[in-house]
Amino acid sequence: MKHIRMENGEYTNNFRDSIHVVLEHQFPRSEDGIVEKQIKINMNFPMDDGLDGLTLGIIRELFFLYPAWFTDLFNDCTRQGVFPDFWKIAKVLLIPKEGKDLTEVSAYRPICLLPTWGKVYDKSIAQILLYELESKCKLHRNQFGFRKQRTLKYLGLLFDERLTWRPHLERAREKVNYLQNKLYRFSRETWGVKPQVLKEIYEVAIEKYILYGVEIWFNKTVKNSQTLIQIQRVELVQIAKTYKTVSLEALLVLTGSIPLDLVADKEVPKFNLFNRGIPINIKDKEYSFQDFDLVNKLDLLPWEKGGISWSMDSDPNGRFKKIFTDWSKLNGRVGSGIVCLSEARDIIWKEEIKLNDEASFFVTEAVAIQLAVEKVGPTKEKIVIFSDSRSVLMVLESHKNHSEVIMKLRKILLVKPQIKLNLVHAHVGIYGNELLDLSATNATTKEEVYIKVKIPKSWIKYQLNLNMLQEWQARSMSSPNSRFFYGIYPEVNTKR
Repeated sequence: MKHIRMENGEYTNNFRDSIHVVLEHQFPRSEDGIVEKQIKINMNFPMDDGLDGLTLGIIRELFFLYPAWFTDLFNDCTRQGVFPDFWKIAKVLLIPKEGKDLTEVSAYRPICLLPTWGKVYDKSIAQILLYELESKCKLHRNQFGFRKQRTLKYLGLLFDERLTWRPHLERAREKVNYLQNKLYRFSRETWGVKPQVLKEIYEVAIEKYILYGVEIWFNKTVKNSQTLIQIQRVELVQIAKTYKTVSLEALLVLTGSIPLDLVADKEVPKFNLFNRGIPINIKDKEYSFQDFDLVNKLDLLPWEKGGISWSMDSDPNGRFKKIFTDWSKLNGRVGSGIVCLSEARDIIWKEEIKLNDEASFFVTEAVAIQLAVEKVGPTKEKIVIFSDSRSVLMVLESHKNHSEVIMKLRKILLVKPQIKLNLVHAHVGIYGNELLDLSATNATTKEEVYIKVKIPKSWIKYQLNLNMLQEWQARSMSSPNSRFFYGIYPEVNTKR
């Protein structure tokens, strides 16, 4: 350390004087003495050792070896009211600041290394004092600084001690009111942004903010449901540009907005099904996690993800061996038909397949193509499969994994290049398609399910949306506030 310039302009003569000047500057003496204003708890213990040379890790191991001796030492100090002086002496390290004149007092950054024993003992005293103050209610109810709180904010969710989630909803209400006041600058009852734009802002931004983490905090209590409706009502008044006295039921129908508690109630079972494995009941039937088509992207190797090409060039009435596939849905029952024609358009074989009622049109057509390929078996003969489902053919051509059926079908077609796929228009008088109409319809009338396919996730979303609309319709019909409005708009609709 170089000579330090003192306040009188002179320089120190030796190392001891330099240390003394720096310490007096960095740690000025208090005229009133040492007064501890606040007990610091929950502090992070540094790994640097003090004058005793013991780190926190060493003391922790000592506690594990001799816990009785460790606690007796601290208890004796507490009973006698003694804080050993040696535990108060700090080892001070002066670190020069980069780019500073080292002859200046302020050019050094002091680092104090207190003995770890003193830090541990200070921590124990703080815990004892905190327990005394909390257990005997000696702290003011507005004191929050070092106390255990009754709420916890984690990942945007505000937890309360009883998990009522009311503080979280009240916080969401305040935020929504703040956003609404911002929107008032651009839209009022007779001017400004159109209702369609306001509804888009509400559905895309505000509603998503309100329902953030709804799978965790929504418990379908009356209080929480009413709070959600109250938050939503403020936004609906602005969208509809009506008076504040308009009933909630009328606002929901006018704006085409589903009650927010019903939207929240829809998200919870879907989350529980796919993330927690809790079964769900739809139309008095239980569905588990294993019933749904959940594609694992790692199931296919990179060289098995090649696309299957298709065309529209082949003549469906040409003189070559061809297969036609089609599907049908009648009274909620799903079936598909397959017919194989020779060069002379004679029927070689045909199939009528009944699938489970939850199968989508997309999956039904894909299953029909898969069965047709499997029915052909190993052959070197050129065969063209005609399908009127452009969506299935486009998915086969892509390199993405969409469903279990598509993955299996793509694997089969990759090793059978002699089988070609061709798009054909439906209901244009093609002989093969006309034969399939009756076969696909007959397949829906069968009682026994020939193939049970995995249910797509879109099906559960559709069913939950349908149940949500039905419950909204029933609520609208039974509410006394909507009887007059029911004569104008008897059915609820989200397209308004």
